[in-house]
Amino acid sequence: MDFDRCVAIAGTRHLSYNGHVKARQIARAVALAGYTVVSGLARGTDTEAHCGALDVRAGKTFAILAWLDPIYPPENEELVKTIEHRGAIISERYERPNGFAAGTFVERNRITSGMSRCVIAVESDVEGGTVHQVRLAISQGKQVFAVKPKSSDEKAVRGFRVFMKMGATPISSSKPVLEFLRAGEKDEMLEAYLNPQTRLRA
Repeated sequence: MDFDRCVAIAGTRHLSYNGHVKARQIARAVALAGYTVVSGLARGTDTEAHCGALDVRAGKTFAILAWLDPIYPPENEELVKTIEHRGAIISERYERPNGFAAGTFVERNRITSGMSRCVIAVESDVEGGTVHQVRLAISQGKQVFAVKPKSSDEKAVRGFRVFMKMGATPISSSKPVLEFLRAGEKDEMLEAYLNPQTRLRA
């Protein structure tokens, strides 16, 4: 399993129709380019991201969970079985912790962005897990892309503005993401050529 060529996709559980379409389209394009889609199995953005990767015949996806047992949300149990055959299920915990709190989900964000070459934020309000994910990714030195929402979607527009202030790059399609990834691959090839001791990423 290749844990090196990963791209994270994050966003709200309460996606607009446009958000559903964009999340799936971008995940599909990333998988077609040979990268593994990383997300958190939550409703909304995460589910669309995993499914978009799985739409591709050889597509792979990793689900980063707050815990492994029981699967949450329960309606994604069948999706988990597919991901196990086409990627990996990853968590620091086996069982759901006592005294569960929403912060349990936020803790996994450092893994999601930490293992990824870049992070794509689909939709969010001005607060929430996606804003935390973007802030953390930027602190880790990761490139962050934010999908432009429909101008009529006030909540998504507010969140998008927050992402812009944080330093994210606006996108309307997967093209800028793929250009960024290809540029990174070229830089690695050049580094390997100039420094034969360098281990070229698989």
